[in-house]
Amino acid sequence: MFEDTASDLRGLVRYRSLNTFKLDGVEAGHFSLFLSALHARSEFNFSLDDLKAILALASDWGFSELRNRCINNIKKLRPPPVDQVILARRSQIPQWTREAYLTLAVRTPRLTIADAGALGSTATAIIARAREEILLHRLQAFTLMDGSSRSLPCKSPSRACREVLCEVRLALMTEKRYLRKTNKARSDLFSKEVSNLGQELCDACKSEEALGCIIRALDQEIDVAKKVLKEELGADDSWIARDLVKNPL
Repeated sequence: MFEDTASDLRGLVRYRSLNTFKLDGVEAGHFSLFLSALHARSEFNFSLDDLKAILALASDWGFSELRNRCINNIKKLRPPPVDQVILARRSQIPQWTREAYLTLAVRTPRLTIADAGALGSTATAIIARAREEILLHRLQAFTLMDGSSRSLPCKSPSRACREVLCEVRLALMTEKRYLRKTNKARSDLFSKEVSNLGQELCDACKSEEALGCIIRALDQEIDVAKKVLKEELGADDSWIARDLVKNPL
């Protein structure tokens, strides 16, 4: 039986003698989800796992409108950064990879062995270098800081306040209006976003002075990480093709 692969659709095999098509490597359940999403109108109620499967097929088969809809809905669900990298590689979303690398560099929790295995050696080395540069920056900043300018230590367990504020700051990464705000306006915005997350800062971190100090430190650390990523990955997103080759799925 003669068969060939349709060039435009990944996984689609055409049997010319029978004038039929077969979806090779596509699970029936995922194809059913894809069809449901394709016909969905105003309501688009899919779980994160469902959206991952739909996004992969929409990307493979050139359904750009459905792909964008999946991307927007996945962003709202805030997948873990490692999952975000895997999704970016699978569906070629370069910006997600940069955002995830940045998050993994700036956040307090270190990479686990499982994270490193999923990311691959190259990505792990880049993130490790960024984290090292941030640590050196913190040490230098602490050394140059006089006693009067040091804020009170966070009273929350495991520096939870910083992690919440880091999450808020990274979520505001693409907000141009953030950069135009005054220090007080930024503090007010952070307080509002923390409340929207259902979180609360400790007494030592919620004051305007302490909050402003943490925000400035996060801004500086993000700049350090961005510099490393630019050196390692380049200013544009052409590196994504190399990343896909090194980390085939």
